[in-house]
Amino acid sequence: MNRVAKLGLLAPLVLLLAAGCSKDGESAAPNTPQPVTFEKPITLRGGPDATATDVVELPDESLFVLAGLLNTPDGSRALGIKLTATGDTVWTKRYKFGSNATFVMAYGCNAVATVDGQVVMAGFNFTTATNAVVEKLNSTTGAVLWSTVLPPTQSPLICKVIPTADGGFLAITTGSQNGRFVVHKLSATGALTTSTLHPGDVATEIRPTADGNFIVSGVNSFYDLNEPFLTKITPQGTALWRQVYAGISLGATNSVVQTPDGGYALASGSGNDAYSPIQLLRTNANGQQPVLSTVATDIKGYINRLELGPDNNLILAGVQAEKTGGYSLLHPLLLRLSPTGTELTRKAQPTVSGYVASVAKARNGTLVFHSTETNKLVVKRTKADLGL
Repeated sequence: MNRVAKLGLLAPLVLLLAAGCSKDGESAAPNTPQPVTFEKPITLRGGPDATATDVVELPDESLFVLAGLLNTPDGSRALGIKLTATGDTVWTKRYKFGSNATFVMAYGCNAVATVDGQVVMAGFNFTTATNAVVEKLNSTTGAVLWSTVLPPTQSPLICKVIPTADGGFLAITTGSQNGRFVVHKLSATGALTTSTLHPGDVATEIRPTADGNFIVSGVNSFYDLNEPFLTKITPQGTALWRQVYAGISLGATNSVVQTPDGGYALASGSGNDAYSPIQLLRTNANGQQPVLSTVATDIKGYINRLELGPDNNLILAGVQAEKTGGYSLLHPLLLRLSPTGTELTRKAQPTVSGYVASVAKARNGTLVFHSTETNKLVVKRTKADLGL
């Protein structure tokens, strides 16, 4: 079922008057600057039909937003947007790559920041139909610095990229044969060095682990069972272990993060229907002892992105679904859970059409979100508890 339907440090002045106003013998209360929070629509020239995909913070605390494009005359499928740290638009630029199906617009592509302050993004090159592409951008101008076309895949659904400690990158795609996904190793200049096959139908996300390795989440039987799996790999793409969770069904939008105890958490809907229970799957550090729970039990929906918040709680960004006349209406949803899955905070927008596509943890202890809301792209920076 198609799912049509995601920031800023402005240091306040520190006033040095508190000491003069304190009572004799009392210490003045420390005046800690509070990070600026905001919520802003992104102004787009020409008003293209854009859908939220990803948001990342750059080393200078400015932001890069990635959006999907539909129905563009030139065939562009992605829109890159540079924002200031407070969410104001610096530039926008179109790129000819993206994701093949509208229901994966929110997670089929991604972008990451590099240590030199640039941006690397991944998606599919639609001039070659089935080839994934990884591109490095100049974050000042949006110009493409290099572009690497990866080997053909069986289905142009998902391509994700992540930086490695040696300055290079790992990219995951579906494979050219059933039941296999591929981990591609790229150098810092974009040269493809290795492509390694691993068991698993569709790899949906790759995230770093505390020991310098990476965890890949995905599903088997994409259009049927949606059986989740985790594969831990080295920076060279070699598998360390793999776990498959038979008897459990998670949607293809499943997102993974390492938890403070060294284990892993996956969040998603319970299938490819938007109107499904929101599920949280937790494991130990070896991907074993899985515990499945339903969160926000009074609503239905799915999760596009899972992040570990600055306070070590889980942040879930996604959708609350409403069933009307046989269709699912989608509304933006944010959930904040304890590491064990207890709901702490909910930010729902039941009167707004759209979804939250991505969340990024910022250096100043805030959270940055990217969403589609009533045909607008929106960026939001909140405190750790989701408050503005």
